Amino acid sequence: MEAEWVGEPTNEAVTVKVPATLSAGTYQIAVSTSFETIEKTLDYTVLPMPEVTGLSVAAGYINAEVIISGKNFGDKAEDIQVKFGETACEAVTLNKDGHIVVNVPKGIPTGENAITLTVLGMTIDMSGHGTFEVWETPEITGVETPYVYPYGTLVKAGEEITFIGHGFGTNKDAVTVTFDGVTAPVEVNSVTSIAIAVNVPAGFTGGKVTMLFAGIDEPVLSDELAPLPADGDISRYALQNYKQPFDYVREGGKNGDGFSKGGEWAKAVGWTLENSKLQDREGGCAVDLAFSNKGDTNGGTGLALQTDWGFDNPKNNGKIYQKTTLQRGRYRLTAHVYEYGNGKRFTGYIAVCAGDKMLDTDDVPAQSLAHASITATGDVVTEFSINEKVEVVIGFVATIVDKQGRAKINEFKLEMIE
Repeated sequence: MEAEWVGEPTNEAVTVKVPATLSAGTYQIAVSTSFETIEKTLDYTVLPMPEVTGLSVAAGYINAEVIISGKNFGDKAEDIQVKFGETACEAVTLNKDGHIVVNVPKGIPTGENAITLTVLGMTIDMSGHGTFEVWETPEITGVETPYVYPYGTLVKAGEEITFIGHGFGTNKDAVTVTFDGVTAPVEVNSVTSIAIAVNVPAGFTGGKVTMLFAGIDEPVLSDELAPLPADGDISRYALQNYKQPFDYVREGGKNGDGFSKGGEWAKAVGWTLENSKLQDREGGCAVDLAFSNKGDTNGGTGLALQTDWGFDNPKNNGKIYQKTTLQRGRYRLTAHVYEYGNGKRFTGYIAVCAGDKMLDTDDVPAQSLAHASITATGDVVTEFSINEKVEVVIGFVATIVDKQGRAKINEFKLEMIE
């Protein structure tokens, strides 16, 4: 029987399609051209066509086990792919009867999803069993707590928190909630289809929350939660790159490695810099991170604003700051100034300002949410209250008139004190 060509033959290879009318068995393949018949033949085994006879279940939750029954699926699960919609199942196995076993993959939509079965690259007819109805599966999409910050969600033992999501049902007895590291499940205070409220148990030291729903095998997990620090220090959750060794941008600079002025300066990751850059003869780069050890790839020593030593003089409204979001509460901001010089005509502040921009030096005293003057080395501290969730910037600003004026900060610390 002559096979159908696929594409154009070459001197090295020809591609053909196995005739659909062949029965299962072993055949010899012979190749001939208009000039000759190739003497050597090849053996080729045609496998019996896979057939689907049914599904163990045609509807269920995400992660439900589904058995595709039938025959001639082969004995190598790795040759088989099953998709629900456009999403492939992570694992495919064959049971002792040779049937295909999969779990409904995550991420597919609720409702009817087409099932696609592929064996050895060939799409197999599902014989009327090609759809699966996905029921709404519980999912946690967020957590309501007084301590949600850009880089972490904090909880406090004994306080009620609410998990937001969908598909939770309304029966408290149908859900079990446990916190990592705490053996006993917590009591469910209330449950609606979109919210579950519980109290944070004593002994929770961080991790995820696991929910088990009656009739659903797959556990539902929250994102990582962390306990509110006993000392109130929330710097790591509200700020990024906030203390030495500061991370720096590893591109740009004279040699493309991020360093400027012989490795003395770089640009700090996560901080916005305004009105401060090296003079053109020093490369003209906007830099805000000073290195005590030139070119130290472990990180910079401090955030810095200065005049002279490669920078223009005077410096008007030099600013280094980053954006964050604060929740209601009372806070203390501390900046440690490790180097300060020539302060005769130096006006500088650490500041917290509403919005996404640091205020100019002259505007900070009257318009900022909080500020403190930079007048010497040591800790500069300011306390302030936030009445509702607000987007702010935190950092420092300085106007320096005299030569060799400078302020260098090697740590910002933000504490919740009430």
